Amino acid sequence: DVCAQLARLDALFAQPPAAAESLGPPPRSAADREVADAAVATAAAVLPARRPNGVYYRRECLCRSLDGRRVELLTVTSSARQLAEREAPIGGCFPDGGERPHRFQRKRVFFISARVHPGEVPASHVLHGLLAFLLRDGDPRAAALRDRFVFKFVPMLNPDGCARGHYRSDTLGLNLNRVYLTATPDRHPTIVAASAALRQLHERGELAFYIDCHGHATKRGCFLYGNGLPPERQLETVLYAKLVALNSRFFDFGGCVFYLKNNKKDKAGETKEGSGRVAVYKMTDMTYCYTLECNYNMGRVVNALPPRHVPTGKDRIRNGAMSPEPPRPRGAPPKYTPESWADVGKALGLAALDVSGANPASRLGAEGAGMARLRASVGAWVRTQARKQEARAAKRAAAAGSSDEDDDEEEEAEEEEEARAEKAAGKAETAEATAGAVAAGNA
Repeated sequence: DVCAQLARLDALFAQPPAAAESLGPPPRSAADREVADAAVATAAAVLPARRPNGVYYRRECLCRSLDGRRVELLTVTSSARQLAEREAPIGGCFPDGGERPHRFQRKRVFFISARVHPGEVPASHVLHGLLAFLLRDGDPRAAALRDRFVFKFVPMLNPDGCARGHYRSDTLGLNLNRVYLTATPDRHPTIVAASAALRQLHERGELAFYIDCHGHATKRGCFLYGNGLPPERQLETVLYAKLVALNSRFFDFGGCVFYLKNNKKDKAGETKEGSGRVAVYKMTDMTYCYTLECNYNMGRVVNALPPRHVPTGKDRIRNGAMSPEPPRPRGAPPKYTPESWADVGKALGLAALDVSGANPASRLGAEGAGMARLRASVGAWVRTQARKQEARAAKRAAAAGSSDEDDDEEEEAEEEEEARAEKAAGKAETAEATAGAVAAGNA
């Protein structure tokens, strides 16, 4: 599927396709050919039929996996403010050579990756949803995103695991989302290369957003894990998640966690210190640094979306220019489809526009009135969460004789209880935001 989509993009932008042998083994059976044909048909249906106007696209081989497969790095933006200067080479990366992409003046970088865990298919649908939205011709929101940001996509961090049918590991049986702080070129080349690309962007002062996309097998919903930040910055990282929920029916703000203990061990006995989210935060001290998780099957809530504020007069948006909203799912709990995950990917971009105050058809209403109310609401939520964390810390200190296992079980029970409370509160906040946006739009 990934190879078919990239071949489609290469054709759209008149770039030579990668050598066939670099894409992996060719189809050998009738069943393989049928799957390959289906992938090509899907790519044709999802991606535009013609080249969008003013779009800059560049595809590079970031590195080779242990099995020799390409790890792709896509650059997508607009041609506005393009410089003659190109991005510098990175030692150990881009083995196929060739010119690097152009740099752009006064544009920040939105970096998104997927499939470090090969079996987590929803991650690909999220990434492809954002990519397809960016390439939409005529949608002023997509054009605004391309004009403001340079998007860097790594569609598949673990192509070997995907090709071999692994669920969570690479060729060596390793969980690559635990080695970002200790990765070596001989054992973890894809993580070393992705980290080097991120470091270069950060050192140039251009990296603004980092999102690593995953699938979740147990917790329902689509939600973000963020880092615990100082209070004045915690509001911003939570605000972004709230804006994603404001732009997608399928994103569950109540499922988000921003105070997750980075050193807490997972079920395999490994800490999250070496995950992409934590390692990139330690490298960059970024505010907007997340892991996105999407359940394979269903969610808990369906958001009521406020209406978009569509300008009138000379700035009006022509009918049909904006991508249609997916239909509201029926039944409870809501069942996910590839279109649901793609919509969350689109919302990741729209939320970045809202944070920047550059969304030409925002759901926050005119003149930013809705943003002020939302920021105040999120600020109150952050303060409440901080008090809860302090109470938890005091409770743990008072019960210092309990085991770590007891502490973990107690914390998980508290998190589940809070999630239920936040679900009810989230419905009330969404209704309030909807009413505020409607009022602002009417005004």
